Amino acid sequence: MALIGSPLQWLSAILNFILCPILRYTRLQTSSVFNQEHAYYLINTYKPTFTIMSPPFMITLIKPEDRDRCDFTCLEILLLGGSAAPVDLIKELKNITPNTEISDVFGMTEMSSISFCNEGAPPGSCGKPLGCFQYRLIDVGTGKDINVPKQPGELWVKGPCLFKGYYHNPKATEDTFAEDHWLKTGDMLFRDENWNFYFVERIKLLLKYKNYHISPVEIESVIRLHPGILDVALTGIPDPESGDLAVACVVRQSGSGVTAQDIKDLVKG
Repeated sequence: MALIGSPLQWLSAILNFILCPILRYTRLQTSSVFNQEHAYYLINTYKPTFTIMSPPFMITLIKPEDRDRCDFTCLEILLLGGSAAPVDLIKELKNITPNTEISDVFGMTEMSSISFCNEGAPPGSCGKPLGCFQYRLIDVGTGKDINVPKQPGELWVKGPCLFKGYYHNPKATEDTFAEDHWLKTGDMLFRDENWNFYFVERIKLLLKYKNYHISPVEIESVIRLHPGILDVALTGIPDPESGDLAVACVVRQSGSGVTAQDIKDLVKG
């Protein structure tokens, strides 16, 4: 049984609408607002075995003061997608429901589905290349291919599953495809020595402070190390002298007294 928590226009929803009559599994959906309370009700009542959740929503569902209100152990497979999944979130989920297979997935509507094979992927990785795609990592400064591990670059892909173009928008289609029909994903990734790929950041979300590129995901992962933090989102405000100034929007854990200065000291360290 697949619990559908995303809107129909999302790939994670429409794939299940298409596949459930073909593969003959039950689809659990709702017309009510899919918030924390309603998610608890659906999981506790119907015991779905599969779902795809966004990391921020999953963080909300497993808040320490609320997590005992929901039995997540019915889930056999839990995919986290739509944004970067913190490694600490995956570890916490494994503590809560140790028999659930939990994967950090990377996918794009333009690629028709999940873009890597994440079976057996190490924590933080979205998996290894699939046989139906060719992959390249491109240095956004030089435009040259990156052929060494641990060096981030823009992910380019090519294969029969790619979309043909944006509806009635030839300019966007032209900007998205490089020569020979390589799809420029707009996402920064790197690979390790074993060809496990790791998501870094959307290129357009990178902040530029003077001559430095700042990854919001990287700083968010540091701030989440503080035990008093439930969640955080990093953004930037324009500054005429520096370019972008990083701003952290922080959600405290219930009862936490962590201050803004505490967070500044943590990041500085």
